[in-house]
Amino acid sequence: MAVDQSVKMLNKIRDKFGDKGDIECRGGKFEELPIEGESVDYVFANMFLHHVSSPTNTDLC
Repeated sequence: MAVDQSVKMLNKIRDKFGDKGDIECRGGKFEELPIEGESVDYVFANMFLHHVSSPTNTDLC
């Protein structure tokens, strides 16, 4: 599953992987992820912290 607030970035994922993989793309922001609680086992966040105003805020963890 890929989550991004940018439709442009989600379209890049779709263009790159198309039907090569099973990637579900969802639009959303980190404050309100479009994912049900406890529905994923692992999370990888890339190029994320520079978008956060207070990256040391423990409420994000």
